Amino acid sequence: MAESSKPLRTQQHHIALVKKLGVDRHITPTKVPRFNQPKLPFYNTPPAHQSPALTLVITSTDKEDGSEELLMDELISEACGDNDILQEPMTVQEVFDQVQVLLSDKKLEYAPRTFFDLSVLKQYTAQMLKKGVYQLDKYIASKLVAQSNHVENDGKTLARRIRALLHHFQTFGGLPAETRGGKRKGLSYLDNEDVF
Repeated sequence: MAESSKPLRTQQHHIALVKKLGVDRHITPTKVPRFNQPKLPFYNTPPAHQSPALTLVITSTDKEDGSEELLMDELISEACGDNDILQEPMTVQEVFDQVQVLLSDKKLEYAPRTFFDLSVLKQYTAQMLKKGVYQLDKYIASKLVAQSNHVENDGKTLARRIRALLHHFQTFGGLPAETRGGKRKGLSYLDNEDVF
C-alpha cells in the first residue's frame, strides 16, 4: 500500500469500510453504497415542557411537503433566538434611552466591540433626534458618525453597519450576538450537538 498523507485513524477507518462493503477488489466500486440516514418519524406526544414555538408536528409520509424543512428551520431559529422579535419596533428615542442606560451602568463590563457598538449607536440616535435645521437624514447621520470614528477613510462600510445595528436594536431590543471567537463545536448549527 502506498504511503498516505491522511492520519492513521482515518486510514484504518477507510480500510475497515472497504472490507465491510466488499469493494476491496475494485478501485472504483461498480455499485456505490448509499449512506443516507433513514427518515425519522415524529410522533404527536406532548412533552413535559412544551414550547409554543415547537407546536409543529410531523408524521412520516411518502410525499415531500416541506414540513420537515419547516421543523428544522423552527428548531434553528429557536436555538438562535430569532423568536425574540419585539411585537412593535422600538422608536429612535426608545433606542437612545435604552443605549444610554446600558452605557451608564457601571456594573456592566462590555467587550471592546460591544462598547464601541453601543457608543456608535448612541451617537447615531442622538444625531437622528435633533430637531429643526440640525435634523439629519438617517444616511447623512450614519455617514457623519462613521467619518468621526474613522480616521483613514470615509467610513461607508461603518455607516452601513451603524444603520444595521439600529435596525437590529429596534427589532430585537439588543445588539446582535457576536459570532466571532468563542467555543466552536461545528461548522453549522446542524453539526453542533449543543443545539439539538
